[in-house]
Order: sequence, then structure tokens, then C-alpha cells
Amino acid sequence: MSKWFVPICAWLALTQLPAAAQSGAYFTPGSRLAAACANCHGTEGRTQGQLLPRLAGQPRSDLERALREYKGGQRSGTVMPQIAKGLQEEQIILLAQWYASLPAGAQP
Repeated sequence: MSKWFVPICAWLALTQLPAAAQSGAYFTPGSRLAAACANCHGTEGRTQGQLLPRLAGQPRSDLERALREYKGGQRSGTVMPQIAKGLQEEQIILLAQWYASLPAGAQP
């Protein structure tokens, strides 16, 4: 290993990671999970159509409740019950936290 390896890694961590996080280039566990939702709910939960709800900026408790209801069969849907059945409780919380943290934007 080069004598420069550790100093270069430290420099990258101190200078480049904060900039990536501020620019949105840094992915969180919630944003990684939400990538699968973009096909229907739009990028960052900002649906471009009228048929599906906007997720961005919704209250965390509402999002968690909806996912749990889909998972448990108390809420009907075409695709969401099957998707929600595959989610673990931690994933439901991460998704709800991430969508709730986003600015709502305009509902089309």
C-alpha cells in the first residue's frame, strides 16, 4: 500500500463527501429503496400524472400506515399490495422517512 493511500482517503472524505451530500449525489438507504417506486410514483415521489398519489412531502405516519395496510391486506390496489408484502418493517420506515423529508413540489 502506498504511503499516500491514507492521506488521500482522508482528503476525499473531508472535501468530497460533504459536497456530494449537498448536491444530492449521496444516496441514503431510503432513496435507494425508493428507486423502485419511481416507475409509478415519479422521480422523488413527484407523480407526473393524475392516477397515482404524490409521495414527496407527505406525512411520515400516513406513508407508513399506507404501506402497512397494503402489506396486511387492509388496503386494496393493483400492484402495491404485492410490493408492500416484500417490505420489511425497517424498509417501510426508511421509505416513509425519505419521502416525508422531500419537498412536496407541485401536484400535477
